[in-house]
Amino acid sequence: MPDSTVRIGLVLPDVMGTYGDGGNALILRQRLRMRGYDAEIVEITLSDPVPDSLDVYTLGGAEDSAQRLATRHLTQYPGLQKAAERGAPSSRSAPPSRCSATGTRRRAANASTGCPCSTSPRPRRRRGPSAR
Repeated sequence: MPDSTVRIGLVLPDVMGTYGDGGNALILRQRLRMRGYDAEIVEITLSDPVPDSLDVYTLGGAEDSAQRLATRHLTQYPGLQKAAERGAPSSRSAPPSRCSATGTRRRAANASTGCPCSTSPRPRRRRGPSAR
């Protein structure tokens, strides 16, 4: 059994928890424990600076106003950015209105593309006898 605790940062659940994303941290902790690792969740709220010393970070999705608030907080306390620079893994849940790959807002004009934020349309599939 490993001798250190895996510290999971749950980043801004007070404003970025719209979709119940705290569950991601709970599942990660449980899966680590099932594999013999000690793990704990560290909640980082708007009242806290964001530490750069945690092992993994999870972030949830939120409405635009909450995302702006979170952006200001993460800019003021750049612990998450410093952790990413050193290679700490992170997981972010994107709301349905945003691309899960890039986090950018989906465009209605590109609803049929492979990546909702891209500008090139997905090739159409042929139907009928000529498709063989």
